[in-house]
Amino acid sequence: MGLTRGDRIGKGGYGEVFIAIPSNPAFNKMAVKSAPVENAASLLIEYQILEKFRDVTGVVQTFGPERREPESGSGGGGRTYNLLMELAPRGSLVNLIGDYFRIGRRIAGIPETHIADFGLAMETWKLSPGSKRFTGTLRYMSPEVAVEGKVSPAMDIWRLGCTLVEMLTGNLSWSKFKEDREVFMEIAAGRTPEIPEWMSVQGKDFLRKCLDEDGGRAMGGGGMEMQRSAVAVRPLQLFQQGRAAALMC
Repeated sequence: MGLTRGDRIGKGGYGEVFIAIPSNPAFNKMAVKSAPVENAASLLIEYQILEKFRDVTGVVQTFGPERREPESGSGGGGRTYNLLMELAPRGSLVNLIGDYFRIGRRIAGIPETHIADFGLAMETWKLSPGSKRFTGTLRYMSPEVAVEGKVSPAMDIWRLGCTLVEMLTGNLSWSKFKEDREVFMEIAAGRTPEIPEWMSVQGKDFLRKCLDEDGGRAMGGGGMEMQRSAVAVRPLQLFQQGRAAALMC
C-alpha cells in the first residue's frame, strides 16, 4: 500500500509523527511515527507491546512497521523506521487542559479515548529483582525509581497521580521547580507533588493513595483498597461542588 506523508502532528524523543495518507482512498488516514533506523529502539519496543493489544478496545492500534520512507513532499533523507498506527484525529487530552473550565464538558463529549505511547514500557517479568534498567521523565518518577532505581508496578500508580495533578491544574507536577536537580531533591526528601486545596475530600484521598506508598501504592494497583478508591471516585467527584458546576458550564 502506497503512502504519502502529510503534515507533522507531533514530535518527541523517539522521533516525529506525521499523518500518512494511503494512495487507495478506501483506506482511512493513519499516523506514522518515524525515526532514523539507528535511533528507533523505542519504536521497536512500542510495536512489540502494541502487537499484544491487537483488537483491544481503548488502545491505539498498530498496522505494523515499515523500513522504507513513505512518499514525502517535505524533503528529508536517510533511512527511517516507520511505525504505522491508528490516527487519533482529536489529539491528546493535553489539548483540553488549557481550556480548564470547560474540560469536564469536552471530555464528556468525546465518544472514546485510547491509550497510546508505549515506547518506554517494560514487561516486568523480564526484569530481574532490583533491576535498575529504567528511563523516563524525572517529573513523573516515583521516589523508589529516582533514588533507588527500583522498578515495580507501584511506579505507575505514582505516575497516574502526577498525571491527574497535571490534568486538574494545567501545570506540570513540580511546576515550581525549573531544574531537574531541584525536582530530584524534592523527590529524594520524600515530598510529593502539591495536591490542589480546592479538590474534594474524595479527590484528595484518591491522589494521596496514588502518591503515598503506605496508602496503597505499594500494592502496585492490585490491592483492594486502591481498587475500591478508583471505583468510588467519579471524575467530577475530584472537585468541590462549586468547581464541578463551573466545569460543566
